[in-house]
Amino acid sequence: MTGDRAHRAVAALAALGLVAGLSGLCAALLDGQSLLESPGARVGAFHHLNPLGGIVTTALAALALVAGLTRGRMLTLVAAAGFAVAAAMTVLGSALGASPLGGTAATVAVFLGLGGGLAACALSPEQPVPSDRS
Repeated sequence: MTGDRAHRAVAALAALGLVAGLSGLCAALLDGQSLLESPGARVGAFHHLNPLGGIVTTALAALALVAGLTRGRMLTLVAAAGFAVAAAMTVLGSALGASPLGGTAATVAVFLGLGGGLAACALSPEQPVPSDRS
């Protein structure tokens, strides 16, 4: 994957994360949920988030967006690790009876998809773009 494609993919994943986080935050606030209520508000048919989960998701997606715009591979990895931690917190919280981010199994899938995609983009080798000059 060329560098430009990887950075565009990071920006696209960040945009999806922003949509997931902001929609989760809005749904939780409109539902009148407390900061740590579990399970969180249902967002469409996809996932659940409480206000804290919406804030965390939005913040990680914003970090990924900055990473995509500045072409920061390390920053992309940090955002990917953040989504992996959010997924682990959701799994552990669900096993213990209350997820701190208000997530469900579908939310884990969202977090792992965003984190895995960001990690793949950050770890893909940069290939030089072939020039048209001979």
